[in-house]
Amino acid sequence: MPARYRGDQERLLMHFVETIQALPSGDPSSDNRDTTTLLTAARSWLAFLVDETQLETEDIRQFHAATFLSCGRRFGITRRGHLCLVPRHSRAGDAIFIPRRSRVPFIFRVVDASKDVVQNVGECYVHSAMSGEGISPERR
Repeated sequence: MPARYRGDQERLLMHFVETIQALPSGDPSSDNRDTTTLLTAARSWLAFLVDETQLETEDIRQFHAATFLSCGRRFGITRRGHLCLVPRHSRAGDAIFIPRRSRVPFIFRVVDASKDVVQNVGECYVHSAMSGEGISPERR
């Protein structure tokens, strides 16, 4: 578990939910999300995934449908402890950059370090870096 979440399970779960649903990070009230309802649905969904005897409710189906954006992606944690969704073919050691004039981060892989050759693996979602949070004002 990233150090930033030690002792704060509610915050970790909320950031996990925001990540797997590729939601904007931040205050849920700013985009009409009810934190309590969202966390309750997340707990029900997670319990459903591990308990085959639990009934699938409409809330669980809706929560699962909201995770569609994470299909074809892998869940990860950056070295700095940020939760992220990365392309399926990403590997440990790949780098995350926000290219100039881009509002979203991308995964790059060094192909030939001696020639500064990199491969664009694809776009990614990094919690707290999707609305320009990871871009310094002079780069916007």
